[in-house]
Amino acid sequence: MVVLAAISDADVDEQILSEAVALADAFDDELHVVHVQSYDSLSDKKQAATTKQTVKQQTEAVAAAAAAGVERPTVPVGLIGQPAAEILEYVDDTDARYTVIGGQKRSPVGKALFGSTTQQVLLGADRPVVTVMGRDIE
Repeated sequence: MVVLAAISDADVDEQILSEAVALADAFDDELHVVHVQSYDSLSDKKQAATTKQTVKQQTEAVAAAAAAGVERPTVPVGLIGQPAAEILEYVDDTDARYTVIGGQKRSPVGKALFGSTTQQVLLGADRPVVTVMGRDIE
């Protein structure tokens, strides 16, 4: 089976990887490090000059860089699309045992305005999700 570490190129990624490594070691599972990039997050100018393959390579490079310090084999994965949907689809495709994802504490207004990939993954997952919490956001 697979333990999936969903990273976002943020401060909490190191904690996500640490927890995912512990789970993968405990169950002797593969560790997949996944980073998702959406076209919406690219500027219009950069979007016009960027191909789908280039974005996929960039996201896979982010995943590989995050996993560089991990002392066990990892599979870096770059995905393109809406992060929560892509993560949930990858979990199903790989039959992942656990998903480890980061979260940030937000006020109720912050959740309503900005949504939450973590919240969407938690609500959409049909298997265990481990959430590593980051700093508070107002």
